[in-house]
Amino acid sequence: MSTKMTYDKNSSPNAIATKSMGSDWVLTLGIVFAVTFNSANLYAQEVTTKEEKSKEAEVEKIQVIGTHIMGSEMTAMLPVTVLTKEDLDTIGAVEGEELLRSLPQAGSVNFNSNNSAGGVNKARGDVASVNLRGIGTGNTLMLINGRRMVLHPGFHNEGGVPVVSPNMNSIPTNAIQRLEVLRDGASSLYGADAVAGVINNVLKNKLEGTTIQTRYGEAERSKRYDFTASLRSGFSLNNAATSVSIFGDYSRRGAVESTEYEQSRSGNYLRFLEGTAWEGNTAFDNRSSSTAWGGF
Repeated sequence: MSTKMTYDKNSSPNAIATKSMGSDWVLTLGIVFAVTFNSANLYAQEVTTKEEKSKEAEVEKIQVIGTHIMGSEMTAMLPVTVLTKEDLDTIGAVEGEELLRSLPQAGSVNFNSNNSAGGVNKARGDVASVNLRGIGTGNTLMLINGRRMVLHPGFHNEGGVPVVSPNMNSIPTNAIQRLEVLRDGASSLYGADAVAGVINNVLKNKLEGTTIQTRYGEAERSKRYDFTASLRSGFSLNNAATSVSIFGDYSRRGAVESTEYEQSRSGNYLRFLEGTAWEGNTAFDNRSSSTAWGGF
């Protein structure tokens, strides 16, 4: 492109008139550049869209259990502890009560296998109650794959108040794939029985084959023994469209009498203090003065 510079006699000396040559060629070049730039931009957008779609296809399946209710951001996040399969294998619990006691958030298990607990446990020692954060039995919601668990058909007095609870021992530990513990109150989502929190038991599925596990242990110088057996089996039907899983647990423990141990045969502990500064101190004689036997 050539440009010719001339001075206009009728204008001031500082005024310069510029005359451009070949303006049509400049216009054609601008149109070609604009078309090329727009094509490159469209191609970049198409490549970016394909990359985003490929990334979306790579995202794994996300499963959300619960109910979503819109609220403020302050209450949108709740603390959750998740025990994976590796964590459960490390704990190695053979009963639901043992698994429950391994949680730092678990309170006292008032429904237990102790025969002296009374109430429903006097007849059924296989019951394990749920008590998150020590708020009290009956305030923790138990779920199985996101569905409410049926309460155990019995009650126990706790603080003079009859309470009911789901039975943690009714779920075979070898059937649990993942344990999700909501460590905060969720009564606004689930109801009054979730004041202390929620425990969701995610069970294993799509099993193939059969697995049997047994364990036996005993204590020295006593009749105490512990025997457990677990069964896990599964198979598929309808070209793998239907999966059937079967789980089962069996547990039996031997009772330990207080007379089997020297330290618990009698409430009189004076014999252990012989030769010490507390020898003869009657404060260590814890035998009751009121017995079922007459004194003559």
